[in-house]
Amino acid sequence: MIVGGDMATDWCFSPPEFHGNQIWTTCSDGGFYALALSPRVYTPPADQESTLGTT
Repeated sequence: MIVGGDMATDWCFSPPEFHGNQIWTTCSDGGFYALALSPRVYTPPADQESTLGTT
């Protein structure tokens, strides 16, 4: 148990979005997150638009 609430639950309800080589999402308990992917892991195609994912 953490002071201020139980952090055992994942409160990320928004679907992730691809923005170039980043994945963006928001969570009600942690705010905005941007995960930057290395070009060795993922290189977005030149014509990629923001794509909604599913969770």
